[in-house]
Amino acid sequence: MNLNKLKGKLVECDIKHKELAAKKAWDCALCTVSQKMNGVRPITLTEANIVASMCKLTPLEYYEIFFNKEIA
Repeated sequence: MNLNKLKGKLVECDIKHKELAAKKAWDCALCTVSQKMNGVRPITLTEANIVASMCKLTPLEYYEIFFNKEIA
């Protein structure tokens, strides 16, 4: 997962951690969102789909953020 792209997209869409933690989104504690954004805890596919919906990600953006891994 590309956390930098995810964070950038959330800023671009003006989505705050508090909004992700809300019942209408991930329904979790604010500290859990922080841990997920810092790579401490994994983001589930369901959570990725919620972010995609909130940010209106294109299929390419979705892939680049959640599945693309750089190969050296």
